[in-house]
Formats: sequence, C-alpha cells, structure tokens
Amino acid sequence: MTSRWSWGEDRFEMDGKQMSERRLNNTIFLMYLVSNNYMKKHNLTIKEFVELDHKYAILNYIAECPDIFDNLSDSEMVEEIDQYVR
Repeated sequence: MTSRWSWGEDRFEMDGKQMSERRLNNTIFLMYLVSNNYMKKHNLTIKEFVELDHKYAILNYIAECPDIFDNLSDSEMVEEIDQYVR
C-alpha cells in the first residue's frame, strides 16, 4: 500500500486525511525513531530494513497509525513492529 501526500500552506494531506505541519513532523520523527530502534534490536542494515519495509509496509503503518507509537518505549515500539510483521 502506498500513501499519497499533498500539501498546502500549513496543512498536509495523506490519502485524503488532513494533517497539521506539527503532526506531520511528529509522524516523520516516529518513523525515524521506530525504524532505528528496530534495526538496532534486530541488527539489521538499512538495506535489510528497506527490504523488510517493501514486504510489510512498516513505514506506512507507522505513518497511518502514529498515535500507537507516540507513548511507547523503544522496546515497546520494536515489539509492536514484530507483531505487525508476523
């Protein structure tokens, strides 16, 4: 599944859902944080993570559900992705 992004002055849209610039920045940061935690925990290279992302759309999952990850610890973020890819 591929998301489609568009933006105006200070509002962004992902698949028809509007998002503020602040929420977009938070979502991007969560995508970075979760992917780094996952790569560290599973000793993955960036290339290996990208291949996994292509197979399971991990970054898209984070982008569509950032509230799930917002208050999780590093290890809980990894566990959430582990459950998602099973």
